[in-house]
Amino acid sequence: MTKYNAQFKFEVVQFHLNTSYSLTKTSQHFQIPVSIIRDWLAKYAHSGALALQNQSAWKQYTADEKLHIITPVLSGEMSVRQAALSANLSSHSMVVNWLKRFKEQGITGLEPKSKYGYR
Repeated sequence: MTKYNAQFKFEVVQFHLNTSYSLTKTSQHFQIPVSIIRDWLAKYAHSGALALQNQSAWKQYTADEKLHIITPVLSGEMSVRQAALSANLSSHSMVVNWLKRFKEQGITGLEPKSKYGYR
């Protein structure tokens, strides 16, 4: 189960957009980290309220899908956060991890792992 439901995320985003509160003040008001609000705002700006919905199923990405997502980051066309947004990933940390594994191991580092953490 996720910590914040879609209705709460939407409420926070709307509150921030419709008041003169800064991100810090909004964070203090709702007692959640600024980084989380920033991510919700970016998702909302990119794809609207549907982007705030909690993803219902864990998705396993193929090596080709991961490479497709990280290539614009490697070429400098996108930031890590932009790549995560454009791929509708739940967190930009997925992109960070894929980049690290790709730089260390090449394409084999992007191969899906089993649910037990090994290939």
